[in-house]
Amino acid sequence: MENTKISSIDVADQLNEWYKAILDYDIEKSHALQNKIKNMFQHMEEDQNVLLYYSLLDFRSRLNDQNIERHESIADALQELENKEDHLTGILSYYYWFFKGMYEFKNRNYSSAITYYKAAEEKVNQLNDEIEKATCFYKLSQIYYEMQYTGLSIAYAQMALSIYNKHPDYSRQAFFSELVVAGNLLDQYQFVKAISTFKEAGKSSIITKDKRLDAFVSLNIGIGYNQQSLYQKAEPYIKRAYSLFQMLNDRYVSKALFNLMESYVKRGLRDKAESVYKEGIKKASQWNDAEFIAKLNLIRELLPGFGNKSVIDHEFSVLKELNLYPDIESYSVDFARYFQKMGDAEEAIEYYELNLSVRKMIKEGKKYET
Repeated sequence: MENTKISSIDVADQLNEWYKAILDYDIEKSHALQNKIKNMFQHMEEDQNVLLYYSLLDFRSRLNDQNIERHESIADALQELENKEDHLTGILSYYYWFFKGMYEFKNRNYSSAITYYKAAEEKVNQLNDEIEKATCFYKLSQIYYEMQYTGLSIAYAQMALSIYNKHPDYSRQAFFSELVVAGNLLDQYQFVKAISTFKEAGKSSIITKDKRLDAFVSLNIGIGYNQQSLYQKAEPYIKRAYSLFQMLNDRYVSKALFNLMESYVKRGLRDKAESVYKEGIKKASQWNDAEFIAKLNLIRELLPGFGNKSVIDHEFSVLKELNLYPDIESYSVDFARYFQKMGDAEEAIEYYELNLSVRKMIKEGKKYET
């Protein structure tokens, strides 16, 4: 009995199930399947392709880890895959380029990410696998959204949706594709249509009773109302998102608190803003979230009695290092107006000029050069 070998086909089936759990962001199931597969390897007949597939999925699963900044081994895993590139063919070659793109995207190296995603797109188009095509299209929609290429982003999100909507098991993926479409609509100031799209996407969270999806819908609706300066209308949605992310121990709790604080800052509610600031810094620090530590520190300086230029400039430099130029574009105008209102024309001009230079960089795409 001890000498009985497990078929590599059976292991490959488990690997496919593991990949689906990764795509569904089901961390508990993902870890359980990975441990099961490791045990199966001890009795599996030799199959190098299955072992390579495992290595690729192991790398991919790490990209789901919300504490990825603390896992230096991710770079080692990538190097190990790069050493095996010559042995990767067919769908494994696609995964290699696609997961590399995801890695670079997570690190906001958008130029590199686009290069790898486009290489993956060429390979996936040669495969007879609709779901993988949709997955690739969705990731392309994400990066084009971040780069503010709205038309491209919506087009890829809609291509992903057209596939996911034919497969009920991928309703979660369809949900996030709809979020990308709605996010682009917000960028185009189509607020009514955007919020309607968010609410339509939110039906998935009701059907599946998925609290994380519910949290994303609530947060994005709140952001949509914030962008229209409808802060009181936004507040209950953002608070709901915060509560859900907190319950789930999810790093997006920092983003929810940031948006809640921003609404208080814009309304001049200093005491409430300060209270949320303290909680936000605490949560963002727990997650080692440099983006929201910087953003929380930055918008705090918009409160009456603040406006410390050294703090403002430091946090802008952090956002620049993180390649968050759209945020610099937005907040530089806020600070220009802040100093103009304070009667400090020289400082106001400096931040208006920062805004113009960043807008030019975004238009020319220079910020994505590596």
